[in-house]
Formats: sequence, structure tokens, C-alpha cells
Amino acid sequence: MKKLSVIVAAYNAEQYIDRCISSILSQKADTEIVVVDDGSQDSTLEILEKYKNQIKLIALEQNGGSVARTRNIGLENARGEFITYCDADDWYQPGALRKILAAQEKANADIVRFSYLQIFENGVKWQPKVAFENEFVPKNRFCKSVYPLFIGGIDLNSVCCAIFRRKIVEHIRFPLAYQTAEDAAFSIEAYTGANSVLFLDEP
Repeated sequence: MKKLSVIVAAYNAEQYIDRCISSILSQKADTEIVVVDDGSQDSTLEILEKYKNQIKLIALEQNGGSVARTRNIGLENARGEFITYCDADDWYQPGALRKILAAQEKANADIVRFSYLQIFENGVKWQPKVAFENEFVPKNRFCKSVYPLFIGGIDLNSVCCAIFRRKIVEHIRFPLAYQTAEDAAFSIEAYTGANSVLFLDEP
């Protein structure tokens, strides 16, 4: 069993998918990469084919119209001890996953939540301010340090900025009826089921 499954949902992502997959492979971490192509009409699938010996590729014939469906299929096919999601237009900085996994192992946390950078077309980088600091939070402190972040904002919504222990989330599904915030619904269930969270405030 791999330590971490990285699930990538892809649709018409020819401009970004190569950078995304290359960044995951370059991590040299104990990972499997599960890519679900949601019926792309551009060259996304052709680009992914060159990685077919390094990734688990699931090609859907027709677009389902929802990233929720695509992510659910990825989760159903993931086998890692931990799960995370990487959008097709996102990528990891060198060493990021090894650092996250090392922090998880040291703390033995069910969820590790980290920050991110936004990088604009003109190259400008911006790190959004997050509402948490480096901290290990056990279950008995969730009411003080975890649940208020759901009530007061969106800091814990994105599934692309956390790794989740698979046994905590393997029964959870992204709601297909949601047009937005499907990751918020998933995350609320995940954090509720977890016994500990490690916050890392760097991207």
C-alpha cells in the first residue's frame, strides 16, 4: 500500500495537466497517482497516455458535468493510506509532499491541513492569509480550534489543501447535486470523523 493517493480530476486541461502530473512524480514521495479524465475533448487524454505506466488512468467516455462525480470515482479507485486531491491546474512545489507526509508521521494526525500559493498569469504570487497556525489539534479541542473555522469562513473547505486518512473518508462522497461547495460538504464530514488534525500554515 502506498502512503498517499493523489487524485487528479481532469477535463480539457491540456494547458496544465503535464505540469500537474510532472510535479507529483517529481516529489519522490510514496504516492500513487489516480487520474480521472472526465471525457476531455482536447488533447488532455493524449498527454496523460505518456504517463500510463506511472499513473492509474481512468478515462470516462462522456463528461459528467460535475467534478464531484469525477472525484468520487477517483476515491473509489484509490488505495493509499492517505488521500488528497490535486486539481489539474495546480501543482506541488519541490519536496512538498515528502514534507507533509513526514509531518503527518511525526504527529500521527488523521488530517494534515496546509496553506497554498495563488500564482497569476503575470507570474505574481500571493499567499492567502489562513486562520490557523502550526498546531496539532486532538479531538477534544475541535470545538475550540477546528469547527469555528467552518462556521466563520472557508479555510477548511478545499480538499486540495489537505491529506485525509483513507479510513476516515472512504465512505464519504462529494454530493452530485451541488454546483459549488461540494468540497465543503466532503470536508465537514471528514473533519467530523477525524480524531486529530495537524495544521501547517506554509504552502
